[in-house]
Amino acid sequence: MPDTPSWINDPTGTLGAEMNAAELRRAQSALLAHDTNTLSARAGVLHGLNVTVAGLTATVGIGSAVVTPVAGAHGSYVVATAASEAVTLDARDATYARIDLIVLRIQDPEISGTTAGAVVDKVTGSPAAVPAAPTVPSGALELARVTVPAGTASPSVVDRRRWTAPLGGSIPCLSTSRPSGAGLRPGQLIFETDTASTWQWTGSSWEWVAGNREWVKHATGSLFLPSSGGLNWYNDPHLTATVPSGKYLFDALIVSECAVNDTDISTGFFGVTTINAISMHGSHLTATSDTGPMVNFSTIDQAGTYGVNWGSGNWFTSVRLSGVVTVPGGLMGFRHRRYTNTGNQVVRRPGSWLRLTRVD
Repeated sequence: MPDTPSWINDPTGTLGAEMNAAELRRAQSALLAHDTNTLSARAGVLHGLNVTVAGLTATVGIGSAVVTPVAGAHGSYVVATAASEAVTLDARDATYARIDLIVLRIQDPEISGTTAGAVVDKVTGSPAAVPAAPTVPSGALELARVTVPAGTASPSVVDRRRWTAPLGGSIPCLSTSRPSGAGLRPGQLIFETDTASTWQWTGSSWEWVAGNREWVKHATGSLFLPSSGGLNWYNDPHLTATVPSGKYLFDALIVSECAVNDTDISTGFFGVTTINAISMHGSHLTATSDTGPMVNFSTIDQAGTYGVNWGSGNWFTSVRLSGVVTVPGGLMGFRHRRYTNTGNQVVRRPGSWLRLTRVD
């Protein structure tokens, strides 16, 4: 039998004089974004509730949130704070730092305890040489983590707000923490704050809608690889980019100059987990003397990097590369090294470029 419809008059008295709180929460949850459950909403902040720290006082700003202590038939609680709330942290330990949590906690006697309401609260961690954050209690939504150092140093705060939205609204999140679960509705939108891009749930996967999806880097200056540096790898500051984790189509042109015949130069990726496919076009693409398994198209695995050797005995060389790489997130791109420790400098020349396009 369906729940009693919300806000319905009952002149016959057949539905009872009072509305059931769980039924109202379930009806209210139907108008909010869902992830893991179809009856209860995705827990998270709707707006506000930012946490600041001064001394041993943490202050939570005004705002509202959805709290889901128990996913399922209990539904979800919508809570608002109309004024800022101050929480006094425990005194510092004399020797070690600790990590405290600032949470928004629901208290419902139908679930546990005897107190009814909502409270902004702290969860005090244990001091340690390497402190760990305590567990978020059942019925609470984490808002921030506060590191309380020993001595007189000021505490620091890390924002831990997880976001949610009304039904049909866009949920802010990181590219590494997209919503997931059987309760996701096809058409749900998310906005990735670290990639400035919008994605939509199709019912089985996230599809890109709008925003940053391509990174293009042009080398406007040369990169010199001096013989005095030994056989080291040098990250190329012109051909690197900071990107979120994912799979990327890459296209690149590398132009180099070898100043003497006995000097070779090699180029490889850094910040890349795997190369799924690669093709190369250019002069004098040769195998390198590095140890490591040879794979398709003369790429090698060199100490966790993938590279091709080119420019052997040539004054100028250009290589066009394209393929698909998987990136764990962070700084990635090209780096170069020389293969002999004698002779003049070898150079990666201007005109080189790298284009990355996210494809997952």
